[in-house]
Order: sequence, then C-alpha cells, then structure tokens
Amino acid sequence: MSKPSLSFLKNQGSYAVGDIVPVDIAISTGKENVISADVYLKYNSEFLELASSVPDIVKTDLFSMVSGKNINENLFYLYAINQKPVQAQHQKLATVYFRAKKEGAIELSYLCDISKTSAIISSDNNFKNVIDCQSTSFHTVKLQLKNSNQVLGANNQFTKTQTVLLFTATVFAISLFLILFYRYKKLINKIPKN
Repeated sequence: MSKPSLSFLKNQGSYAVGDIVPVDIAISTGKENVISADVYLKYNSEFLELASSVPDIVKTDLFSMVSGKNINENLFYLYAINQKPVQAQHQKLATVYFRAKKEGAIELSYLCDISKTSAIISSDNNFKNVIDCQSTSFHTVKLQLKNSNQVLGANNQFTKTQTVLLFTATVFAISLFLILFYRYKKLINKIPKN
C-alpha cells in the first residue's frame, strides 16, 4: 500500500494552442483516514491560463467540497474537505482545466516545501499532515503545446467522411439547382407571349 501522496493521472500530453488542457489530480491516503487535502499546483502562466469557458475545477465524489483559486500567476491552490474520513488508493480527486496560450514545452508540478506545501490531513485529533512528498508518483506533468497543425490528429485536411459528406452536399445542391432551373424554364415557356 502506498504512502499518503498526490499524483497526476497522466504524466504527459500534447495539446494545440487554444485547446482546453485537463489536469487530473489523484490522491492516495495509504492506511490513513483523511478529512482534507490541500494541493498547490505550479504552472507557467506564460503558456497556460485557467479555462474560463468551462468550470476551472470538476470534483469527484471522493470529497464533499472541492474548490480552488489562483494564489498568484504561477500557483493554483485546490482544497478538498470531507466531514467523514476517507481512504483512497490513487483515486481522482479533481480535474483542473487550463487553456493552452502559447507554443512550448512546459511542466506542471506539486509544491511540496516548507513554506507552502501540499497537504493531506488525517482525521486524528491532531489533524496532522501525513503527505509523503518523496513517495509521490507522477509528481510532474510534461506538456507539449504546439500550433494546431503540429498536434497529432489536428490538421486542416478533410477526413474521408468529411470529403464524402462535402461531395454529397455539393451534388445535392447542384441537383436541386438544376431541378428548380428546369421547372422555372418550363413555367416561363407556358406564359403566353404577346
């Protein structure tokens, strides 16, 4: 059984500039019963921003309340609180949504140091921080942000299905035009001439 720690469910990804970048945060509590978690997530605001077109955070059912905010332009704080103790083994805590702003290779990571540290709080009477930063797996996410035509699957070329649909729509439009034109000519020919 793992020690209490935080991790990312995916440790790498490739996105186009302008894409929504979901970051899944996972928690393991080991044998500890915990009632809350504090997550400090470092990111580079030159390349990422919180997505405003979708909720910034989507929680799971693991904790009853999950919320967060930017502490500064490169540090996001997420907290999770429960009234009843929970145990989890590498379960998703929440998803934080960013938007890719600029092309480049970047990393997101958890902050685990003396001044501002991510924490997993036990439900014992002391409410002790039981996180073991050294045992965190996937402590960092490496992201490759590229222009949309450089990301696998993102290009300006039509797929076969799109080509067939475009061809069918074009044939239908031309056929409809010819039918209407033929009827128009037929109707014009029936009008008596002076």
